[in-house]
Amino acid sequence: MGKHSLPGSGLFVRSVVASILRWVAIIAAPLLIGAAVWLFVVQPRTSDEPGSTATDTPTASEAPLLSPSPLPLGEAQATTTATVAPAPDPSPLPGKIQVLNGTKKADVEGVAATRLKDRGYQVTFTGKAAKSYAVTTVFYQEGHIDLANQVAQVLGAREVKPAPETLDKSIPVTAVVGDDFQP
Repeated sequence: MGKHSLPGSGLFVRSVVASILRWVAIIAAPLLIGAAVWLFVVQPRTSDEPGSTATDTPTASEAPLLSPSPLPLGEAQATTTATVAPAPDPSPLPGKIQVLNGTKKADVEGVAATRLKDRGYQVTFTGKAAKSYAVTTVFYQEGHIDLANQVAQVLGAREVKPAPETLDKSIPVTAVVGDDFQP
């Protein structure tokens, strides 16, 4: 050793540095794991599709119309979105379903209708929606949320909403195929 160094001082410094690094690792590891969970699990569930804006997803008052019948002025509709839950019973619930194409793609409503019919659902009408939809949306009449959730599960729809007044009340569920639909 040199003239001016204390015996064992290098060992002491190494021991202190090792202790500091251990504490940094103990503190940093949970923070890094938490950040990774947030980035890859939480964030994708709360963010919109890339390139979409809040105006891409229609509100209940902008629902598909087979024949236009606007609301009286000053009458607003509440928009609520139900969470799509797994169907409690795998057998299809009874009720008429109409499937509308809210995209520029040809016959995606036919593909969606066939998927539903193959699983035992009663599809009574297919057609073109009055506007485009970025996200596949299932609208339901009062008392038919369970059927709507089943339809949403079969079609992979991310949104289930109460039907606006402008939709035919004799059809319990209307599924509008959006750009996100996977044939």
